[in-house]
Amino acid sequence: MKYILLLLSIILFTACNKLKKDTLIIKKKNDSVIQKIKPVIEEEPVVSNIIFQDTASHMEIYQVKLENSKYQYEVTVDSSYWYKNTQNGFTYFKDESNTAFNKIRKRLKKLDKSVTGRNAIFLNSKFKMRGNFRPRGRVIEYIFKNDSIAHSIYDQLMQVKKDLPKDWEIAVDWKCPAIMILKDNRIYHIITSGHYMMGMENEIAAVMFEKNKEE
Repeated sequence: MKYILLLLSIILFTACNKLKKDTLIIKKKNDSVIQKIKPVIEEEPVVSNIIFQDTASHMEIYQVKLENSKYQYEVTVDSSYWYKNTQNGFTYFKDESNTAFNKIRKRLKKLDKSVTGRNAIFLNSKFKMRGNFRPRGRVIEYIFKNDSIAHSIYDQLMQVKKDLPKDWEIAVDWKCPAIMILKDNRIYHIITSGHYMMGMENEIAAVMFEKNKEE
């Protein structure tokens, strides 16, 4: 009986060892497979954060406001010689013999290439001012690719104006009350027709950029 129990124990021990060994082999194989198979990660498609900037002219919007204002402006496309005969860029009085022109040209020349669009309108009001004068002037719209460029160019223009105030007044503002307004990715240069219109540049700006009640 003892021999039978001993034989059964040996057989059972041998079977357990074999089972354990086979299990280890399978585990090693499985581990090997697991290491070779890389986890698949589904990546979401990258959406480019592109801002499509509006580069169309807004002159028609402001034309309606100016025509319907108390000044009753008659708005026409500016077809003056000085405007038609300048390249796309900043418009200013051009006279090769004028010192102010040459100084301004040197400072603005590097900024011209940033202008992607330019439009101009001429204003002639039916509203009588003191001495029967009627408000007149022009508005030039400079368009840039985006707000950041427009803001940078505006700051540089204001620096030129600060550095060369008299030359700016002669070559850029035509010795008239004028103002430059930064609006999104555009700069508007409002130039009146003479000193009798002092302050009217601000009035024109207020009419153009005032918000409607429904806005």
